[in-house]
Amino acid sequence: MRNADAGDAATLSSANCHSDAAVATEAAARAPAVTAEQNRAQVAEATLTTNLNNEVTRVQNAEAAANAEIAAESARAVSAEGALSSSLAGEVSRATAAEGVLTGNLNSES
Repeated sequence: MRNADAGDAATLSSANCHSDAAVATEAAARAPAVTAEQNRAQVAEATLTTNLNNEVTRVQNAEAAANAEIAAESARAVSAEGALSSSLAGEVSRATAAEGVLTGNLNSES
């Protein structure tokens, strides 16, 4: 049986050599495609990173502008409300004085 074992070993060794050669040939044949895909993916990832960074910058600038506009509107509204309060207080004083005059006039006619 030893001859059969030796023959099996030789056949196995031959088959392994053939498989190793086939794998090496296949790997060599695919290497350019793998490299091309790797390069394509790296370029795409760089583009996506650049686009994302640009979008982050755009959003940050838009938010800063919106915050500035909100602050300006808040200041304008507070100022307008102050002016309205002052005008209202003046109108209350004027109306109260006018009502006093009218009341006095009515009382003097009685």
